[in-house]
Amino acid sequence: MGAEGLNFDSPAQQPLAGTHIAYEVDRRVRLGHGIVELGKFRWCNPVELVIRHQDDIFAFNLALSPRPARARISRPGQIESEDLESIGRVVLIHPGSTFRLSVPSGQVRSLYCGIDRDWLRELLGKSVRTDETGEDIFRRLNLPVVELLLNRIYEELRDDRFGSVQAIEAYAGALRVELARAILAGSEKLAICRKGGLAPGRMRLLKDRIHADAPAPQLSELADLCGMTVRQISRAFKQETGQTLGKYIDEIAMERAYRLLTESDLAICEIAASLGFSNPASFSYAFRRSTGVAPSQLRRRSTL
Repeated sequence: MGAEGLNFDSPAQQPLAGTHIAYEVDRRVRLGHGIVELGKFRWCNPVELVIRHQDDIFAFNLALSPRPARARISRPGQIESEDLESIGRVVLIHPGSTFRLSVPSGQVRSLYCGIDRDWLRELLGKSVRTDETGEDIFRRLNLPVVELLLNRIYEELRDDRFGSVQAIEAYAGALRVELARAILAGSEKLAICRKGGLAPGRMRLLKDRIHADAPAPQLSELADLCGMTVRQISRAFKQETGQTLGKYIDEIAMERAYRLLTESDLAICEIAASLGFSNPASFSYAFRRSTGVAPSQLRRRSTL
């Protein structure tokens, strides 16, 4: 199903019907399998709203101006929960998801990018499910890469240069690949039957330490934590997850860096130190190698 088969007049606005949130589209481009648009949301009073995303599309939202400081969102399907989370710069809304939004009065400029689920299925194959929760998929996305692709789409829409539509199609195709990778990473149908691996308790220890608000750990520290040698823990982690432990540590560190660069006022040198880098230059090199964009560039984009 292409864009012509979906109700794509202004998908970012559809869930807001009947509310006092105003939405103005600055520019819209229809793609073969989706749509992208620049727009601005405005509302004069605090909003408590349950949103039901009924279109059969994966919808990315990239904030182009700061979101209201106290903006909060529930986890998908948990609209009764009082445990709301702050809204990051990038949001993924899954087909069929329901969530609760709580925001003070304000406004925000944003980029909307909708990708047709059937287009994703063409890439994945019919045997792979695409109906798991958007929260699970979002956690497995390579956020720095996704944010970079969304920023590139925004730049093409903003500048309207020669070949912009073709470039936007290409970046949307790359987003489709990132979505597919995140879905495949959690697909039980593609799980490999492995021998060995890590016991659940050790895996929890590892992940708790790697995700902790502290400098990224060395392999020797993780080995000591689990009572194993570096070789044993590296091999067991690879058997359990299909990726190397070092690569996983680097990915989580870059995800933390992305959040700190876009959601905090910490200086880049402070972020580098908090992640365990010896100096800002080595951090900048690692971040650029991972995401294709320098920390200073990302910081500037996040404050537009």
